[in-house]
Amino acid sequence: MSVVEDNRKLLQDLVAPELRAIDVRLTALEKRFDDVDRRLTAADKTEQDRFAQAEKIAAERHERILSELKSLHNEHDLEVRLVKIEAMMGLIKTEKPTSEAA
Repeated sequence: MSVVEDNRKLLQDLVAPELRAIDVRLTALEKRFDDVDRRLTAADKTEQDRFAQAEKIAAERHERILSELKSLHNEHDLEVRLVKIEAMMGLIKTEKPTSEAA
């Protein structure tokens, strides 16, 4: 046998089985990582959906609050205008004609 053939046989006998074992372990690890990646992706999607729902609820509440504030502001404006009108009418009613020059 030549040195090349001896080295080839040594590689086939010692290194090749180790490489196959390493390949099997790497394949198993890749599968586990793929499983973990799938679970994390699913969990991420779930959290994104929950966050989107929370944002939607918050936006709806915000709109209701703004609508209520606008309504209160309009009511306040009407009250102020009514008070002014009542004050003006009160002045008109309390003013007496000054035609008492007899």
